[in-house]
Amino acid sequence: MKGNYHHYKIIIVFFALFMHSSCLYNHFFVTCKQTGPYWHQTYKDRLKYRTESADIKYYYDKKYDVNIFYPSSFHIADTSKVGKAHFDYSDIEFQVSLKLTVDSNILNRDVEKEVVYMIDKSDPTVTCLEKGKDYYLVIGNSFYKKCFLIDNNWIGYTLSYTKDCEGAIDRLVDLIKEWDPRVKPYENNGTQ
Repeated sequence: MKGNYHHYKIIIVFFALFMHSSCLYNHFFVTCKQTGPYWHQTYKDRLKYRTESADIKYYYDKKYDVNIFYPSSFHIADTSKVGKAHFDYSDIEFQVSLKLTVDSNILNRDVEKEVVYMIDKSDPTVTCLEKGKDYYLVIGNSFYKKCFLIDNNWIGYTLSYTKDCEGAIDRLVDLIKEWDPRVKPYENNGTQ
């Protein structure tokens, strides 16, 4: 009888280990593969996941009374200062940055002249996607830039990225396209 008890005890331990290892296998190789730990994803998939699943934060520049929205997966660069905020996302293969710039309109250009200047000074791939009375949106080789003319300052929000990021940064492109520095976060959702 004593031998049978020991035999049952060994069987129960092996059964428990088997169930535990089955659960671990299911978690790491089935569940995580779909939702993605890093070692199962390409770098592009990681970027897409990190930008789409991140909470959206906002940065407010008190001096110019403007703000930008950015994913929490980005970090603010040490070089940021008033009127020049810089947010980065870095992975082994990709560099993505979001920048807020405020530049004085010392040449007194209107939107039309500023768009022509932007296209002329840049490479031939730059095109204007949209423009209004006080803003424009241009796209170029690996960047989107939206600028507003407010109080004789050009307030710009730029998305720069490596070419391989295309398809993984759609949420960031939408942030640029929808951005208006005059709209404060608490006006959209009732909170400050």
